[in-house]
Amino acid sequence: MRESEIDFLQGRISASIFMRNYFNPAWISDLKSRALESKTAANNVK
Repeated sequence: MRESEIDFLQGRISASIFMRNYFNPAWISDLKSRALESKTAANNVK
């Protein structure tokens, strides 16, 4: 995941800033699935 996506998901940047500066439909069309995959992978590292 991109750093800007992680910051957005963790609430470090507001949705309006994310949309204005980082949003690209081609990049985040699968944001939800990649976020869930990353969470699963992080949980399996334990």
